[in-house]
Amino acid sequence: MRIKLINKADLSGAELRKITNRLFAEEHRLDVSPSNIWPLQSFVGYLFVITLIDSNEPIGIVFLGFPDQGVGATWWVDSLYRHQGYGSEAMTLLAELLKADEFNEPLVIATGEEGIASLKLVEKLFKQLSKGENDQ
Repeated sequence: MRIKLINKADLSGAELRKITNRLFAEEHRLDVSPSNIWPLQSFVGYLFVITLIDSNEPIGIVFLGFPDQGVGATWWVDSLYRHQGYGSEAMTLLAELLKADEFNEPLVIATGEEGIASLKLVEKLFKQLSKGENDQ
């Protein structure tokens, strides 16, 4: 595993500025992301930053929230780090978070229209979630 998930509240000031600047960079203007809730303090506990283990470089965001019916999840990976397997690793970590919380609610995924890459990540997440304890 090359990444870890860090709660937004645990970021240093420099890490927070870096991921915020990348999230709102012009090239990400049309991305589907949790950018609309990123600045809201009430969501800090539900926002996790995908961070490279070797450098602590923040490269993406995972939002894990609780809509009226079910568990909501969405993610965003900086365009500089897409198509390198980081999204797949993030799905493994997201599945671990969900399993640790022993959620029993329907899972609602917001992926936007990014195409096949997002669909593959959804498949990866559900595959990880359906693994039994003996499969891991």
